[in-house]
Amino acid sequence: MAQTTILKKKKPWTSREINNLKKMALAKMPIQTMGKRLGRTPRAIYDKAFKENISLRSYKQLSWTSEEIRELKKMIKKRIPTRLIGERLGRSPRAIYNKAFKEKISFRSDKAPRYHREI
Repeated sequence: MAQTTILKKKKPWTSREINNLKKMALAKMPIQTMGKRLGRTPRAIYDKAFKENISLRSYKQLSWTSEEIRELKKMIKKRIPTRLIGERLGRSPRAIYNKAFKEKISFRSDKAPRYHREI
């Protein structure tokens, strides 16, 4: 049997959504919040902003709270995948990796053997 792939059909943007995107970009709203309000992914927001020549350079990034950092450390210690951590914290997997790097949080388990090269 041939395997078929189901492609998700893109929802066309309405003029109202584009106007709302412009207003939110001017208000320096975080892209994740824009996406939630418009029912779009952050990638869709970036793409449409680029096509419409809307500047997102001055958007505010969501600051990490100390509670979120504690949760991040707990979830990494439990070896939860970054995709799931991102979903739970409302962040992208890339944001999870970047924050873990900045906070010097290792994804390696203490129980995992370290790589030793024989010389």
